[in-house]
Amino acid sequence: MWVSSHAERQQGLGPESCVNAPILGTQSMAARSPLATHRVLIADGDESLLAYYQEQLGYHGFLVTTATGGVECVEKLRRCAPDVLVLEPSLPWGGGDGVLAMMHEAPDVPLLPVMVLTYGRDPGVLYRLAPFGVADYQVKPFSAERLADRIRLLASASTPKGDDTIFTETKWR
Repeated sequence: MWVSSHAERQQGLGPESCVNAPILGTQSMAARSPLATHRVLIADGDESLLAYYQEQLGYHGFLVTTATGGVECVEKLRRCAPDVLVLEPSLPWGGGDGVLAMMHEAPDVPLLPVMVLTYGRDPGVLYRLAPFGVADYQVKPFSAERLADRIRLLASASTPKGDDTIFTETKWR
């Protein structure tokens, strides 16, 4: 267990800085539940959508951290050690592909399952992200229940990270 020092807490670097404050004064189930085990980082430039995801996933028992830009996302990946990254490819300040590149190139940025969320099936997005082994690709809009189910599946997957992604060749058994 990581215990933050007084200096880290003053700089906002302790583990408590990795979970955003509850929305509109509500307390999510994740904050109340000892069973909240999956940490999720959601990176999207749409702040109202982030607030919705944070609230809904909190009610499903997830500990949620959000980022509105690529640079902030990479910083939170380094600091918060999430189990799953939910990423919008058109993220401002570095883009989704920039975040994925940092995950694969920088040794201090963890490599973890990534779900890409986008508003359409743009083949250009798939082409740009293919080299990074994205684990899941979902088209918005969809229900909070579906998002929670997909995140649970990614977080509890027993396959090694980077294996059996949607971009790998079909494996015949």
